[in-house]
Amino acid sequence: MYRGSDGLLHIAAAAAVSGVKGRPLAVAILQADTRTVLEPLLRDLPTSRRSAETVLIQREGNQVMALSGLHRPSPAFTTRHEPLTRTDLPAVQVVLGKRGAFEGRDFLGVPVLANLSAIPGSPWYLVSRVDSDEALAGARREAMIIALIVGLLVLTAAALTAYLYRLRQVGILRALFESEQQRREVEAGYRTTLYSIGDAVIATDIAGRIREMNSMAERLTGWTEAESRGQPLEDVFRIFNETTRAAVANPVRSVLSDGVVVGLANHTVLVARDGTERPIADSAAPIREGDGAPTGVVLVFSDQTAHHAAAKALRESEERFRLAAAVAAVGVLDLHVETGELTIDAASAAKFGLDALQPRESVSAWTDRMHPDDRGAVTEALDEILTGAEDGFRAEFRERARNGEWIWNLAVGTIVERAHDGRPLRMLGARIDITRRKAREERIERLSNLYAALSQCNQAIVHCTSEEELFSRVCQAA
Repeated sequence: MYRGSDGLLHIAAAAAVSGVKGRPLAVAILQADTRTVLEPLLRDLPTSRRSAETVLIQREGNQVMALSGLHRPSPAFTTRHEPLTRTDLPAVQVVLGKRGAFEGRDFLGVPVLANLSAIPGSPWYLVSRVDSDEALAGARREAMIIALIVGLLVLTAAALTAYLYRLRQVGILRALFESEQQRREVEAGYRTTLYSIGDAVIATDIAGRIREMNSMAERLTGWTEAESRGQPLEDVFRIFNETTRAAVANPVRSVLSDGVVVGLANHTVLVARDGTERPIADSAAPIREGDGAPTGVVLVFSDQTAHHAAAKALRESEERFRLAAAVAAVGVLDLHVETGELTIDAASAAKFGLDALQPRESVSAWTDRMHPDDRGAVTEALDEILTGAEDGFRAEFRERARNGEWIWNLAVGTIVERAHDGRPLRMLGARIDITRRKAREERIERLSNLYAALSQCNQAIVHCTSEEELFSRVCQAA
């Protein structure tokens, strides 16, 4: 390659022309204009990108000569010289021995990506380059697309995570709502039960302060629920012993310390807010959480005024009956047919050697105390009423007392309770001591016999004609 007299670059190739015997005859020179041969080739290498360019490089001393200028600034194919000190130029790096890819700047200072190679068998080098911006535009576009896709994936993942989190939160909130609704329903049921129960109920916290009370507790204590809430139980529920008038210990303290159900002792009186005193019966039990830990105490109590009055009336009635029975010498017979257990009154139990506090015995033990001459008739009469043959029982018999004497008794009874099939279950009766009556009857019988004998003797004295006849009639009358 050389520059001609016209200032243009030419490519020339020379070859020897030999004769028949191999002697050189001439030299054939082939010359071509670079504009028609080299420029189109270099223009199409390495790519068809706008900034792509292939440059031929040759070292000339301390400089490099480059055949370039196809793209910038003029389309003319020109040469350019640059010193070897510009190591940022791909043209300098290729003559210094660099091969392959290189990132640097072109002659105009524009960043480029270049491929450096040597042309074998010649002093020329080939540099193919393209502007970095154009070369990396596709990568940047792909990077942007990838970044966009990644961003969309991240947003999708975030949205999915947010959706799943929202579903989880909704599930948690729904569970909390259902749990709260169930708790409210249980609480509503508890309060309905609390306010509808017939007994008085007070619930306290673990410190012994009132949390709730129903209407019956309000009536007995004289405090409303609103007034008593948060008050110590001792200020609202004031109790003392009816007999000693001493204050009774707060049952809540015992429940919280021992963790068991505690009941009040008998004869406990509740003093209402207005000073009214009422006998009560109550029990206190701990309120526990699911893990068994106590959270408070529930106190259930009831007004025992009517019960005490009824019990007092019953005691008075029993005392009157006891006194009347003692005066009239009447005892009680209470027979449970299925068990064969006979209950008698305390006075009769003491008379016949039984425990006055538990005057019970079997029917066989009762009949064993009877006189042998009377036992059969009594047993037969009992069998008739217990088998249903008779509705009533009546018998007179002798029974041995504790002191060994025989006591005459008149016993009467009737069936007061039967099973659904008519079987007798219980007989209630009375026993009357008729010993004096029997003694009077025996005395009257003896006197009657004596009067009859005297009457026969008198008749014999009047009608007999001889002493022998009189003696015989008197002996017969006696």
